[in-house]
Amino acid sequence: MNWKAFEPLATTVLHEGHVLYPYRPSALKNQHRWNFGTLYPPGTEGEPSELHLEILIECAEFPMAAVRVVFLDGDTIVQTESSDFLETHLAALAPDLWRLTATARNPGREPMLSAQLRCALDRGQFISAQDPPPAFADAAAACQSRGVYPVLVGVPGARDLVLAAPIILADWAGIAPQSTGNFCDSTEMDELLTLRVMTLSAAEKAEIRAAGGTAAAILDRCEPGPPPELHGGAVAPWDPFAQPPQSVFCNGRQLRAGDRVRLHPRPGADLFSSLLAGKLAHIQAIEQDLEGAVHLAVVAEDDPGADLGDARQSGHRFFFSLSEVEPL
Repeated sequence: MNWKAFEPLATTVLHEGHVLYPYRPSALKNQHRWNFGTLYPPGTEGEPSELHLEILIECAEFPMAAVRVVFLDGDTIVQTESSDFLETHLAALAPDLWRLTATARNPGREPMLSAQLRCALDRGQFISAQDPPPAFADAAAACQSRGVYPVLVGVPGARDLVLAAPIILADWAGIAPQSTGNFCDSTEMDELLTLRVMTLSAAEKAEIRAAGGTAAAILDRCEPGPPPELHGGAVAPWDPFAQPPQSVFCNGRQLRAGDRVRLHPRPGADLFSSLLAGKLAHIQAIEQDLEGAVHLAVVAEDDPGADLGDARQSGHRFFFSLSEVEPL
């Protein structure tokens, strides 16, 4: 069975919510676990102790299937096929059609954090639970899963692997190739979290390192700064203390802060930019992004709140590229 093909997606899902920015144990949000799909000891009031999966398999003979339950024990990843944790069953539904049933349960130990099922076939093909072929639609609709959402994973188009986790994904979901590691929070951008981790105080970093585990690994990965590939391509190493240029050359003119321009937003610009089309403005500042692109921060001359724009307040200060301005 090709268990490695579940990575890095399955482990990323496993760690979702496990520890959150600012990643130090004393942070209120990290004093409680926010893992999805935790299985508690039987009898725990109001909390589940098991999860259940039903998924279809297309195969002309008896399928060769394997199932693992995977969960976190603290920061340790546990993978097991033991009958103490897992019960599986294969049933024939029709010619060439089978149903795999798997139930994972807490046998009475500490909570099983972020429990998920990883299912693999050496013979047969899983049928998508999200988008089954019309011939199998009724049988797929009759499958009942509790606490997990089964999706096809691995090579797009292949149907030998299913991840059943407590987080909804699309079939053949993947991790962006620019991502350099897991932040336990896939709702945020890697670039943003990297920069935020870099700004943690020395005391905060010391606390994270003392705690060790996943949070310390995140800190170690972020401290060198965003890698060049993170923003979609090769960029110059980021220097947080670099100053933007004092002047730029635009349409045959050298522009500096204080110079006047006429605004010509590009087609498809956002609403705020479009409303400024044809307006006269002055350059409040010249800014440069992480990729080295230059942007002009401008303030419209007829803005009653121009003084707020000059004070760098949002709503009165707008950014335009060099191709969107006409020097006056």
